Amino acid sequence: MDQKPTYEELEQKIKDLENSIIRYNNNNLAFLNKIEDLDRINKCYNSLMENTEDAILISDNNGKPQAFNSSYKRKMKELLGIDMRPGIQPHKLLKDADAIKYWDSLHQKVLKGESFRSEYTHKIGENKVCHFETTFCPILKNDKVIGFTEITRDVTERRQMEKMLHANEREKSAILDAMSELVAYQDLNHTVLWANRAAAESVHEKKDNLKGKKCYEIWAGRKERCKACPVAKAIETGSVYSNKFKTPDKRTWIITGHPVKGENGEIIGAVEVTADITKSDFLEDQLRQSQKMEALGILAGGIAHDFNNMLGVIAGNVSYALSILNKNNELFEVLSDVQVGANRSTSLAQQLLTFAKGGAPIKKATDIQAVIKETANFVTRGAKTKCEFEFSDDLWITEIDEGQIDQAIGNLIINANQAMPDGGTIQIRTENHVVESESRTTLPPGNYVKIIIEDEGIGISDENLLKIFVPYFSTKQKGSGLGLATTYSIIKRHEGYISVDSTADVGTRFTIFLPASKRTVYRADIIQEVSHKGCGKILIMDDQESILKMLKRMLNSMGYETDFATDGSQAIEIYRNALHTQKPFDAVILDLTVPGGMGGEDTISELLKIDSKVKAVVSSGYSNDPIMANHVDYGFCGVLSKPYTKAQLAEILDQILTKKQ
Repeated sequence: MDQKPTYEELEQKIKDLENSIIRYNNNNLAFLNKIEDLDRINKCYNSLMENTEDAILISDNNGKPQAFNSSYKRKMKELLGIDMRPGIQPHKLLKDADAIKYWDSLHQKVLKGESFRSEYTHKIGENKVCHFETTFCPILKNDKVIGFTEITRDVTERRQMEKMLHANEREKSAILDAMSELVAYQDLNHTVLWANRAAAESVHEKKDNLKGKKCYEIWAGRKERCKACPVAKAIETGSVYSNKFKTPDKRTWIITGHPVKGENGEIIGAVEVTADITKSDFLEDQLRQSQKMEALGILAGGIAHDFNNMLGVIAGNVSYALSILNKNNELFEVLSDVQVGANRSTSLAQQLLTFAKGGAPIKKATDIQAVIKETANFVTRGAKTKCEFEFSDDLWITEIDEGQIDQAIGNLIINANQAMPDGGTIQIRTENHVVESESRTTLPPGNYVKIIIEDEGIGISDENLLKIFVPYFSTKQKGSGLGLATTYSIIKRHEGYISVDSTADVGTRFTIFLPASKRTVYRADIIQEVSHKGCGKILIMDDQESILKMLKRMLNSMGYETDFATDGSQAIEIYRNALHTQKPFDAVILDLTVPGGMGGEDTISELLKIDSKVKAVVSSGYSNDPIMANHVDYGFCGVLSKPYTKAQLAEILDQILTKKQ
């Protein structure tokens, strides 16, 4: 008889049964979980297949489709007109034998276990061309190919963008190559990554040959970069830096470093731009010089005006005194010395007036070579130096103020003479010159007369060369500093140009350009000494009492009655009242500038309304004022530049009064 199990044995069996059930349930749950995972994977797979724009085809190793997405089916229909059918290789549906052969070769390649990518184009209709990129990947099982996948992507838009980018690159390259500036793109180590044509040509290389080289090796011939390199500073600071320098051939260049930043704002390199700014630098210097001259001109004009008024009193009274004194009188010699001093002071005042704002030379068509030769011979008379002339036989005519040009040329020859204390030769040449549109000078295009004055003297240092045209600058102990400044202003007022080149212990060369004229040379008659006697009444308008007294003495000695006014409004009233009497005025002498009152320009305008036949002479300490140069245009019959002598006054009165109808 079987022994019945004990209570403990039954309890153990129950527990074993429970454990078996638990293990069964766990195994079943794991199986169910695996099914759920596979379901999720399958859903992800289907979602990926159906929601991508890429055309996906999965084939067995015979090329028969096992699965494909809707994008593949749609593209096959749109592009090739093929309806995908199960079990039929899509490539076999192609009508083009070459296309079939091509696809078969790709399949054979992928069946060998190779993954690769292929690109091809397909024409749709007459105008549209599509670009495709297909990736072939083998499907392996136990290291054997059991099929493959095709993933085809439409890259038409990308290819168009790439084409545009390439076109933009070509355009940018063409633009940069057309620039005259040297442009080079460098990395953080100053290695050139790209350079334009100008940069390559500057070192006689091809652009590609510059790539990979250090910028300082290419253009500076150095093994290390310069400490003041603006490109290095641009990279270090992230800001634009520039640096100017001069080359041995006296050209001025500027190097600018422009930092290049990446997507996150970090510095990834720099663009170096090197430009030849010789001409702009020169023009900037000319502008500064012009502004200085204009400011000084205003000051000098005011000083010269007052100075001329004082000289007018001195020179006029001295000339009057000399006219009534016997030459044997001791006082005659004394006054003659005073007159010489006054004349020298007048010359100084004329130099100051050259700077006066608004002044204009009184021009006439002239054979300038005659003026140059006469001036040169006069200045070098008795000197150790000699002048050699090389004049053009067919030199163009110029329109100049002979007195001013004589002064300008004289100043240059005096300088040349003083630069050769032991003697030497001053070469003076003239030639015709045509200024083209591209010129280093500030002159507009046209025909010019070129004058070159060259010495063999001590030369001028580079430091002083920049200052020689500045008023009151002089390297001589006894120099006034006005000679070259005067010359500069005279040439400028003649719408010309002057430049200087000098080498120490070799010599200095001044070059002048003056506009050529088509007019014929004016031949003035020789003016004979005037001895004037007259009668009648003359009205004098001047704000300086001393000048009124001087003119009264001069005019009374010539036989004239005089009346006076201190400004224009008073002169108009006096003239109007006298016009209706039996003794109207025969002439009027009007001061051009009356501080705080009506000057000569407004006065003559009103007098002409009263009497269209009024004979008026304009007088001024501003001898270079446009009205003085073109007095007839303003209604005046003559002009008297202060200071003037009794003889000059007599000459002008003889001209305007003895020709009365």
